Amino acid sequence: MNKAKSIQTKKLIEIMQEPEAVQISWLQHATELALMLVNQLLESQVATLAGERYSHAGQGCKSLVRYGYNPGSVRIQEKRYPVQVPRVRNQDEKKFISLPVWQNIQQSQGPDEQLLQRMLLGISTRDYEKIVQQWGKGFGISKSSVSRQFIEQAGEALEEFRSRSLKEEKFVAILIDGKSLRIHQIIIALGITESGEKKVLDFIQTSTENTRAVRQMLVRINQRGLQYSDGLLFIIDGAKGLRAAIDQVYGHKAVVQRCVWHKQENVVSYLNENQKRDYKLRLQNCYREPQYEKAKKGLLKIIEELQIINPAAARSLQEGLEETLTLHKLGVVNYFRQSLSTTNCIENVNRLVQQKTGKIKNWVNGKQIERWLALSLLEIETRLRKIQNYKHLNLLEMKLKEITKSKNVYQLFLSEEMAAAISSDKISTKKRA
Repeated sequence: MNKAKSIQTKKLIEIMQEPEAVQISWLQHATELALMLVNQLLESQVATLAGERYSHAGQGCKSLVRYGYNPGSVRIQEKRYPVQVPRVRNQDEKKFISLPVWQNIQQSQGPDEQLLQRMLLGISTRDYEKIVQQWGKGFGISKSSVSRQFIEQAGEALEEFRSRSLKEEKFVAILIDGKSLRIHQIIIALGITESGEKKVLDFIQTSTENTRAVRQMLVRINQRGLQYSDGLLFIIDGAKGLRAAIDQVYGHKAVVQRCVWHKQENVVSYLNENQKRDYKLRLQNCYREPQYEKAKKGLLKIIEELQIINPAAARSLQEGLEETLTLHKLGVVNYFRQSLSTTNCIENVNRLVQQKTGKIKNWVNGKQIERWLALSLLEIETRLRKIQNYKHLNLLEMKLKEITKSKNVYQLFLSEEMAAAISSDKISTKKRA
């Protein structure tokens, strides 16, 4: 009888009958002891169902009888090991019955968290196979089996991610930004709770930051219970598709802060090298000014200068100017300049996603992208810190509630396009009247 077979049939009770020195030596063979325990659990249940081995042979008085073995396996740490699973047959009904203890053993295996972690750290399925084989003679860890196991567990992570309820938490702000996975474009939404926690709300695969795709993602978030009756602050870059989708889904309950970093970079991109440093510093100083009137006055002065030296740069700064000053108008810029005046929070998430998915040279299909993203984002979420000055989020929450309940006050926060549209609609209404 080979070693594997002897391990499968040996019982723990036999080890306990050995001398103490022998029992202690077995402590170095935790895997063998685990296999013995599995064998003993199976044997005990078979004995309960069909009696002790040979106890009723030839009597023919019991309907349940032992009927050989089936090959099976159990995972111990990161490897699978062979197990001989006894079979029990009901002679009256002419069918085999399942062993509850074996089903429980299989269910207790659960997801291989170490496998998920290693895959997310960038170890390929081929490398994973080599690493595990160095640790012993387990089986079931080939490239294909690792891939199957990872796909199954990543699929479960995607289902968990998509079905997470948002009813129990109150969100104050949402950051939305795009992420490229080679030729694929992903839009990610990151929520900020009233306690300052960062939580990834959803993502969607799309060709560009278009209105229809983003609107679909936002509607899906709402269906999971997102509360926004007291208003939400949205932090985005200058993509018009994002802005339009937010307006369509949340209307006057949404207050938008345009990323000042993106605005600065866009403006100076029109300037020559001698001008860039000076104007970038001046823009930064304006946005650091805590008072709305002074900050806007400084920016308007820069626009006047740029209209002479570079009209394109002036138009870039003028476009969406008011939305870059939203935190100033709310009176909370001193608290949340670092965390909510730019998309840095979600850019950090994008960077971590790149670390986990960067080694994938070719995305096979959209399902693969979704599985990897869900698994990566769930893991990344556990490492995200609270935003700076989160203890003052109650002030932001109060300001949002006040503004979104008063449409007249809210007009101060409208984009130029929306303000023009509302004004045009009012004029048309008067004419019709």
